[in-house]
This record gives sequence, C-alpha cells and structure tokens, in this order.
Amino acid sequence: LRGKLDYTPVGFQLLPLEFTLRQLQEVHEVVRGEPLNKDSFRRRMLATGDGSVWAGTQDGVYRRPAGGEGFDRLRLQGGGVLNGNVNALAESTDGSIWVGGNNGLYVVQPGGQDLQPVTSPPGQGLLQTAVLGLLVDSQQVLWVDTSAGLHRMEGKAGAQASFKLVADSGGGSVGANLLEDPQGRI
Repeated sequence: LRGKLDYTPVGFQLLPLEFTLRQLQEVHEVVRGEPLNKDSFRRRMLATGDGSVWAGTQDGVYRRPAGGEGFDRLRLQGGGVLNGNVNALAESTDGSIWVGGNNGLYVVQPGGQDLQPVTSPPGQGLLQTAVLGLLVDSQQVLWVDTSAGLHRMEGKAGAQASFKLVADSGGGSVGANLLEDPQGRI
C-alpha cells in the first residue's frame, strides 16, 4: 500500500466520497509513517470549478469526475500515458487544467479528456522542461516555475503558448509553491 501511494490514487479510495485535503494528507502520512510537507502535498491536488478532483502522482495525473466514485488516469492526446512526477496542477477560469511535471507542461482544454503537451514557438518556450510549480493569477495569467526560473505566459492558442522568463533563479526553483498577494504580486 505504501508504494502505491506515489503512483496511484489509492489514498482516495481509503476515504468517503466527500473529504478534506487535510484528511487525505493524514491518510498519506499514516500509510507512509511520516509527516508530509503540506504545501508540496497540496500543489499536486486540485478541486476544480466543475466539482472534479484531480491528483498528480509519480506516474501521471488522475481525475475523479464530480459525483464519481473512482479515479480515471488521463491519457495523452493520441492514447499514450504520461509518465513521471506530476508536480503541480492549476485551473484557469475558462476551465483549462494545467499539469506541470518532470516531463513538461500539459493542458487539458475545457471539456477535453486528453493531456496535450504545451508547445512554444522557437525562443518563446520554457527554459527548462521540468515544471516545479504553477499558478493562475487573478488576471488569468499562468506562471510556471522551473529550475531555470519563473516564467509568465504571454500568449496562448490551443496547446501552443509563449512564455517570458521574469525571474532567473540561478539554477534552482524560485519557489514551487507560487502565491499571489492582495496587491497582485507573485
């Protein structure tokens, strides 16, 4: 059971249909036998506006539809599966779900079922593939933390987006737990 926590949504199966993130974290802590960092744990979980619950794992991303009892593993566009850590999840007000992981940035379009890799025009992409943190701010701008620094999305058309590096981290994460303060600063 301990080993399955990292690559399946088994922790959810040990809870009732309605639960808090704190209860889910407690299940993980009991099974693992150690405390978990609250912020790191929660950035891999997402409750969306349509009532779905999303979970990022070390083996992809899973979604439980609103009112559903089980989790479904999301597939890549074309049928494959996403492998590797999912480090962060975020939702835009248009219903787009952003998925950041060791293998890059993906988006599930509003009403969509598949993960689409986000591509960028030459010279306008993320400077590092691995995504450590995500934030959609109050202006609906996507912020992406990588080991190269903090990037701001400048434009989007479908699964293609352009990014600008706004803070060079000098080879480390700016802060995977991205937050917006009341003045709109990231």
